[in-house]
Amino acid sequence: MKKIKTYPGKIQPVSIAFALLLSCSLQSCMYYYKVQTVSKVTPQEVKKYDSLKKYIIVHQKDKAWHLSQALISENTLYGKLYVLPENRYKFLTTKPTRGNRYIKKKEPNELYVLEEVHLYVSDSVIQEQFDTGAIKIAFPKIQHAEVYVKAKGRTNTSWLVPGIGGPLLVGGVVGAITASYINSNGLFKISMH
Repeated sequence: MKKIKTYPGKIQPVSIAFALLLSCSLQSCMYYYKVQTVSKVTPQEVKKYDSLKKYIIVHQKDKAWHLSQALISENTLYGKLYVLPENRYKFLTTKPTRGNRYIKKKEPNELYVLEEVHLYVSDSVIQEQFDTGAIKIAFPKIQHAEVYVKAKGRTNTSWLVPGIGGPLLVGGVVGAITASYINSNGLFKISMH
C-alpha cells in the first residue's frame, strides 16, 4: 500500500480553511426574523393586527395563550383565550436585538412565525377564566407588543456570503496549496543576477 506523505506545517492552514468553509455553509442560507417592539399598544394597532390576520399571543408572566375572536370596544380588548398549539411554543422567547432563525422548507415549515404578534400584559389582568375562555383586557394593562417580521437584510446576507465568500475561500485555499507545493518542490525559483 502506498503511503501518503504529509506535511504537518502545511496541513494546518488547509484544515482551518475547510473548517471555516464548513462553518460558513452551516451558518448561512437561513431565513431570519426580527422583533419590532411597540411600547404603547393602541386599539388601532390591534385592529391592524386583526385585519392582517396576525396570530395574537397574550403573555402574562411565564404563561401564554392564543387570543382569538378579538373585538375592541372603546379602550378594552375582548376575545377568547385558547391553549397554544405545540409548534407556537418554539418562538415564545426570542432575541429582540438580534436576528432569529426560522426554517422555510416543505417540512418543517416555520414561516408561520412571521404571522405572530405578542401582547405582554400586566400580572393582574388574566385570571383563571377558562370555563368560557372569554377575556377582557384594558389597553393601559398591555405593557408592550412584539411583532415578528422578516429580517430582509440579514436573510439576504446569509445567502450572499456563502455564494461569494465560499468560492473566494476555496480559491484562496487552492492557491495557497498550489503555491506551497510549487515552492516546496523547487518548481518555482527566482534567480537574481
